[in-house]
Amino acid sequence: MVVMMLKVSREADIDEAPLYALVRSTLPEISAGRWEPESFFVVRIHKHHNKKLVYCHLAYTDQVAKTPAEADLVVKYYGKKKGASSTRAALQYLWQAGFDADQPYSVPRFCGYEPEQNILIQTRAEGITWAEWLQQAPQIADQVAAHAADWLVRLQRTPVPARIPSQRLSEVPYRCLVAPDELLETLATSIPAYAPRLRRIEEHVRQRLSEVDGLPGVLSHGDFHPKNVLFIPGQTTALDFDAYGVHEAAFDVGYCIGQLLSMAYAHYGTVAPGAVVANSFWQRYAREGTAAWQHVSLVTACTLIQVLHYTRRALHGASAEMPAVWLDLIEQWLMSDDARILTRLAANQASL
Repeated sequence: MVVMMLKVSREADIDEAPLYALVRSTLPEISAGRWEPESFFVVRIHKHHNKKLVYCHLAYTDQVAKTPAEADLVVKYYGKKKGASSTRAALQYLWQAGFDADQPYSVPRFCGYEPEQNILIQTRAEGITWAEWLQQAPQIADQVAAHAADWLVRLQRTPVPARIPSQRLSEVPYRCLVAPDELLETLATSIPAYAPRLRRIEEHVRQRLSEVDGLPGVLSHGDFHPKNVLFIPGQTTALDFDAYGVHEAAFDVGYCIGQLLSMAYAHYGTVAPGAVVANSFWQRYAREGTAAWQHVSLVTACTLIQVLHYTRRALHGASAEMPAVWLDLIEQWLMSDDARILTRLAANQASL
């Protein structure tokens, strides 16, 4: 008999019986009789954009080994938002391509998919996120940056499968490259004092976007940032493949650098700690990766445009000084010739 214990946040609405039935019918080990469930409960629920993530714990008896065991699962409810099927394809392909649980570079294991309800079930990856290290112990974030770079190089070296979802233009990370002019126009309206400067940046970005047109594509995580990279000793795991597809190599690299700078600024009020980590990440990537700096710097600038746009919208204006600081930063990246910009930003611990 399965004992179901529910631990749910008040704002969440989840019925444990259908959830357990879904897990039971979806996990092949249970449906085949290899696992005999003993207890099942919800640990927590997290809402992220249009998705709901339900973290569950399953205790079971392994009928083959005749031993008790446990599994931590994540049930992702996509609702009307498409993405469960392509995420399933990503996890399945990468697991088979060598990103499994026994490897130093891994992804969560795909466990099940319910197409009618647009639900995906996967294992919960262990570890501490790169973002947590950046906030709590920047020196460790710097040390593990090489592992994040190695994971990305490993992904970009993986052959592109015959059938691959095209990068979805609606995905937020992708907009930083395909629609910076749209974001800049919105910013010019919301902060008119900076409108002339924003329009100069818009023109510069428009001129440079041709640089990445027609570049060869590689496998792309699509949302490769510090909250989606986990570390335990000997293993680096990337999460959240909802924006997975094919991109030019510079996309994941520049997007990651832009997010490192942004997360550091949000936490410390300066991009310097993020620049230190980003420099280690880039130096390691550049040893074996194929992305050229001129393309990485453009994507980083576009990512910073996206961050400013999102911050103004989500926080209803954000800090008064952020637009000036951020426009300085964006202009520096657009003019950057090499990675020395990261060294300069890292050297200024007090301010930009």
